[in-house]
Amino acid sequence: MGNSNNNIEDLLDLLRPHYGTGLTISPVAGGDCHKSYRLDCEDGRHFFMKTNTPRYLEVLASEHFSLCKVAALLGGVDALYPEVEGYIEEAGVCCLVLEWRELGTFNESNGAAIANSLFNQHAISADRYGWEESNFLGLTKQNNNWNISWADFFLTERLMPQAKQAKANGMPVYLLEQVKRTCENAHTLLQSHQPTPSLLHGDLWTGNVSWDIARDEPCLYDPAPYFGDPEVDIAMSRLFGQLPASFYKHYYTRYGELPNNNAAPDEPSSELKGVRLERELAPVQRRAQVYNLLHALNHFNLFGGGYLSMVESHLFQ
Repeated sequence: MGNSNNNIEDLLDLLRPHYGTGLTISPVAGGDCHKSYRLDCEDGRHFFMKTNTPRYLEVLASEHFSLCKVAALLGGVDALYPEVEGYIEEAGVCCLVLEWRELGTFNESNGAAIANSLFNQHAISADRYGWEESNFLGLTKQNNNWNISWADFFLTERLMPQAKQAKANGMPVYLLEQVKRTCENAHTLLQSHQPTPSLLHGDLWTGNVSWDIARDEPCLYDPAPYFGDPEVDIAMSRLFGQLPASFYKHYYTRYGELPNNNAAPDEPSSELKGVRLERELAPVQRRAQVYNLLHALNHFNLFGGGYLSMVESHLFQ
């Protein structure tokens, strides 16, 4: 495709057979690698669309599957994620079309409602850790082979592939050695932690959490779901900023309702900066540090050396 005007005309030619001849589209903000648009149909309907070239076909196809699967698991009780309207692969372009949501920001007054919705998702469980197919953490493909051991799953399907990719991407040798030691310690740490596999968002940083103004309810998006430890989502929610204090207070109040969790863990500190000695941290804090090492490594692999300090801050000595 040529310039932006030609791009829009090409998209209109692709979309009009599906959404009517009176369709108009306009670019909107959102997405790191995809182009995003608002679709306005002649009959008054509005949609949000992500589109890209076939190079990213697998990424959009995975998001399409994940959103449909999570919606089915939620059973329509909680419209926590945008509903999938359609998925189109034609003429060298792939498009994921979702319902349009009028989104605002989260705050102290709605933090408890966000916690309640996420908790209800986490209460959906499986008998193993994993997911039905591979998916993407950002643009990083991650396998989700089923496993009955949480320690084995998190090491083999999460940390080790990221560490291997970091080596290929030129991470300094001294740091790779520390990553290796932390992975070994992480496996030992997690062997004594076998939570009921809960349905996770999988990429729950604050940028993927909003408040639906029209519906007056939470809205999450861009999931990388699988069945795992719910602490993974809670830990990442603190990695780039954090959700309101009311979110954490309400979530931990309900935590004991999850299967195999008799009481809420000690709430992890929001400050996990600097290399920490493993013995100095409570178990939930040590797990949070390990879980967020995954995302630190992923950001190094996607965006480069600017994230080395983040990797170092999540290592054990």
